[in-house]
Amino acid sequence: MGLDAFVRCRCFEEGKLKPGPIPFEDLYIDDEEFICSKFLDQKRKELSSEQFEKLYGDLERDFVDWTYNACEHEDGEICSERVGNFCGLLSIGAVLSSDEGESKYPLLNTMLPDGNGGVYPVEKAQPTLDELDRFIEEHSKIPGYQLIDKETNKALISCAVDDGFCLYSDKYIDYGFAEDTMYFHQLKPSRIFYADHFCQIPADDFEQTHKVVVFCDEPNNSASNFKITLPGPIDSELDNSVLRSFTVQKATLDFKETGHFWRLNKIRNLLVASIETRHPICWC
Repeated sequence: MGLDAFVRCRCFEEGKLKPGPIPFEDLYIDDEEFICSKFLDQKRKELSSEQFEKLYGDLERDFVDWTYNACEHEDGEICSERVGNFCGLLSIGAVLSSDEGESKYPLLNTMLPDGNGGVYPVEKAQPTLDELDRFIEEHSKIPGYQLIDKETNKALISCAVDDGFCLYSDKYIDYGFAEDTMYFHQLKPSRIFYADHFCQIPADDFEQTHKVVVFCDEPNNSASNFKITLPGPIDSELDNSVLRSFTVQKATLDFKETGHFWRLNKIRNLLVASIETRHPICWC
């Protein structure tokens, strides 16, 4: 489950909507920032569902279809962002509330909703943006972890403390970073493995498919051992035709290279759009 958000454009206010099935003077913006029809609303109140569908169902469908392309902006949105799944949002909350964050960034700490729906008022957009920019400036470096290729000592992937994300997913497997470990989840049959160190070798059909096998094989710790085939290498820029070894290590990370910044930058885009349009942010 995730959280999306959008900011409506100003084409309604500026009279830039294309002609539609409902006269412009009948239209209005509801509390959730959607274009609605007073006529259709009234008929829904007056008629039963069956009567409304028979008399006005086609008109309503034409109207809804029109709203998707009523102006030059798709769905009438000047900005639309997938802020992240709720696990990612919880990680943002952990960062914002740390280091006296609840008192230093009060608007940021109360901005994100607990679920889908609702709006963030335009009056709060500018002071919240100021808090956000100050937060990023004050957190240029944060603790985290990196996946290291042991032969080249190259840092391949970074993950902040309290964060985690998926690197690859299909109907058979997904894998990614879970803060201080990598996880490998085989869906059929369902098995999940966690490892802070592991190896990778080319599969038998590597030349044709680029598949690799990742594994951990420790004689003295068989409980942590696993072996699983991936559809491609951990890092395509390495020489993946040979055995490679990887390890997860603690590191100090550039905040702007983390998932936290990626999510906060989406929130920033929404705040800027809210300020420019003088419209609220709508969560959905």
